Amino acid sequence: QLKSNGWESLHCKFNHVGRRQPLSTIASAFDSLFSSLLSTENTWGSGGSDKLGDMRTNLLKSFDEESFPILFHLMPNLRRVVSNDGNSIDMQQAEYVFDESAMISSKIRLHNLFYELLKAISDAPMLLFLDDLHWADSASLDL
Repeated sequence: QLKSNGWESLHCKFNHVGRRQPLSTIASAFDSLFSSLLSTENTWGSGGSDKLGDMRTNLLKSFDEESFPILFHLMPNLRRVVSNDGNSIDMQQAEYVFDESAMISSKIRLHNLFYELLKAISDAPMLLFLDDLHWADSASLDL
């Protein structure tokens, strides 16, 4: 019923197995949203305004080339959303190497990236369901 009222919803189910990588459960929920959008939208800049094209434009305006590899590492389908043709975009070919200690030390930057991501993709209210929060990693709780 949320969708029929113009809301987006994401479901995050934390568990003790998913605690290996900080923010992985929340990132996975966003990645599922991107995958869903990619499977249902098939118009890329066909002259009209489409949700995926608008999202792509907003994302490209919101992030620099240093931010995309971090986001792509956390949400692989985001690369396909940002890419005009569904392939990897040239300027983002450098792979982000996951370093948990660096991620912890740059917590504020990650929080800002998620905040900017929400602003860039949200054209409607968004509800985030957090299930089994007691299993959440500390980075997800801080976010």
